[in-house]
Amino acid sequence: MKILINPLTVLMFGVVTVTGNLKLYIMAYCVMALHELSHLCAAILIGLKPQSITFSPFGVHLRLDCKIINSITDEIILYSAGPLINAVFALIALAFKMPDMYRLNTVLFIMNVLPILPLDGGMIAVQLLSLRYGNRNAKRLLNAFSVTLGILFLLAACYSVYIGCINISLFIIAVLFIGNILTSKEMYDTDFINAISSKKKRSNRTNMVVIDDTFTVADALKTFSPAYTTVGLVIDKNNEITEILSEKEILKGIDGFSYL
Repeated sequence: MKILINPLTVLMFGVVTVTGNLKLYIMAYCVMALHELSHLCAAILIGLKPQSITFSPFGVHLRLDCKIINSITDEIILYSAGPLINAVFALIALAFKMPDMYRLNTVLFIMNVLPILPLDGGMIAVQLLSLRYGNRNAKRLLNAFSVTLGILFLLAACYSVYIGCINISLFIIAVLFIGNILTSKEMYDTDFINAISSKKKRSNRTNMVVIDDTFTVADALKTFSPAYTTVGLVIDKNNEITEILSEKEILKGIDGFSYL
C-alpha cells in the first residue's frame, strides 16, 4: 500500500502555524485520519485490498485496489466504520471533558451519517434503498436529494449574506455537496456486476476470451453477459495459455490493471 502526501498539505501546515491555529488543525487532522483508518480496517476485514492512503490538506483519503463488493452487509460495514469510530471517540472525549475533541468528532459523525452522496451515510442509504428500488434507481434518488440539500445550503449561505451575517461554512458545504455530485462518475453498474457474477445463469453457454498484455478494462466489460459464463484464457508472449480465470477473477483485475 502506497502512502502519498499532497505537497499542499505541507503548505497548509505552514499556514496554520503562522496563523496560530496549528494545535486545532492537528487535532482536526487526527480525527479525520482516525475516521479513514477505521475504513481501512473495515476494508481489510471484508477482504478488500487497500491501494493507497493520501494525506491531503483537508483530510486523509483511502483508495482501494478493487471496489467490487457483492454483499450489502459488507458495504454497510465498510461505510459505517468511519462514523461509528467518531461517535465512540466523541463519547470518550465527553467523558474525559475534552470539548474540542468532542466537537470535532461529533461534527464529523453528523456530516457523514447524512444520506448524501458521496458521504458514508449516502452510500449506506443507496444500499438500503437498492433492496427495494434497485441500485441504479437508488443512486438517482440519492443524487437528487444530495443536490437539493446542497442548493438549500447555498440559499442559506446567500441569505446569511443578505442579512449581513456571512457564513463561509455554509458556502463550503454547499459547494462540496453539489460539486461531488456533478464531478463524480459511475465506476460500476452494481446490478450488472451482480448479474454476471451470479451462479444462476440464463443458459449453460460459455464464452472464451483471450487475455494478453493488450487486454483492457473496456475489453473485459464487453465480454460479460448475464446470458452466458465468461472464461478468461491468459496467454503469454509465446501464445501459450498460462492461466484460466473465472468471471470473478477477471473482475478483480489481472496482471497490470484493476477496476479503479
